[in-house]
Amino acid sequence: SGRSELSSGGGGGVVDEELEDGRVLAARLAGTRVDIALRKLARLHPSLIMVEELRCRHGVTPHFEALCGIVRGDGGGDAANAVAGSDGGRKDNSGGRTAYRARFGLLERSGPLTPEEQARCLIDLATDYAVLGRMYLGWRPYL
Repeated sequence: SGRSELSSGGGGGVVDEELEDGRVLAARLAGTRVDIALRKLARLHPSLIMVEELRCRHGVTPHFEALCGIVRGDGGGDAANAVAGSDGGRKDNSGGRTAYRARFGLLERSGPLTPEEQARCLIDLATDYAVLGRMYLGWRPYL
């Protein structure tokens, strides 16, 4: 019965504003999720998609650029953080490792990746120790 009183507009001005704010936030989140799903279906680079997902939650934090570098596979310009993925990586000019997803101009490409490139980027991202080491502690992929 408390829910019907709140939703009927029975004098709860602050509560009504909070509900409206919640609805607006939910609609914006749903729109973002749909946009991200469409990007995945268009076979855009997985790292670029993940950066957009991170931007929603971490975009204003001081560590956002470092996270982006790790996700892109370039370590944010720090060769010590550029950890190779599943294929062992390739040495770059500074002696660090470059992840597959950061090689061959894949990040600069505006169009879709081939299915093989997309799969290799996803595997590289999923097996990168720099990404795995920063994952949410409570993540349960088996659920």
